[in-house]
Amino acid sequence: MNLFLALLGSLFVFSFTYICYRDTVAVELNRVTVLSDKVGHSFKIIHLSDLHITKNGSKEKQISRILNSEEFDLCVFTGDFLQKSSRYFEPLANFLESLALEVPAFAVTGNHDYEVDIARLEELLAREGIRLLLNDGEQFNLLGNQLNILGVEDPTYGRADLRAARAGVRTEGFNLLLSHTYDVLESIEPEMDIDLLLCGDTHGGQYYFGDRLTKRMHRFQYLAGRYDLDNLVMYINRGIGTSVIPFRFRTRPEVTLYEVKKEAF
Repeated sequence: MNLFLALLGSLFVFSFTYICYRDTVAVELNRVTVLSDKVGHSFKIIHLSDLHITKNGSKEKQISRILNSEEFDLCVFTGDFLQKSSRYFEPLANFLESLALEVPAFAVTGNHDYEVDIARLEELLAREGIRLLLNDGEQFNLLGNQLNILGVEDPTYGRADLRAARAGVRTEGFNLLLSHTYDVLESIEPEMDIDLLLCGDTHGGQYYFGDRLTKRMHRFQYLAGRYDLDNLVMYINRGIGTSVIPFRFRTRPEVTLYEVKKEAF
């Protein structure tokens, strides 16, 4: 009996370890369709979040392969590029270079990014053609569509200023908001006319034990994936890396590809 229990325990430990390893390193590509009456021609957005990069390992190589094999028109990052140390700037630079981005690219900061040099991060991103939006916005034409992209600093410590980001950007057109956390919802006013909110931060709980329990564990109102809220769509990307505990359980790393299409009537 003791031998049987020992074997059973060993099998459980092995199975749990394998699942955690798989769910930590196996990157998923999720495809999401967003319908809008503000677009004439469809366009695609690739979304990365919570890299928490420490090296260029198997996950980073998977992401490079995904981005190099998919067609998209815009690339966005929603914060937490680094794992709390400036020594990871070099692997981050190498990773971003491997993406070989040839489309407009924008980013916002996450809470972990404030533990390193934000100016250095902004400079690194700019070298790779990625504009860091610090409570700022930009409007441009994308495949014949008027696109307004807004980005706020991480709301966690009260740095987000959506009104500042909205200033100077016309309300006409498709309005895309980038934020590290969904807490920016509290700042959205109806007249801002936000169509799509993209964020990260939650890691999908990082260890998933069902929606109800995982939300309660982390005190999350929203966990991951798509939420259709009043007049906007919000999507929470599960991110790539890990925080505190270096593994995931039943919530794999995610790259999200959105297709924004004209709504048919």
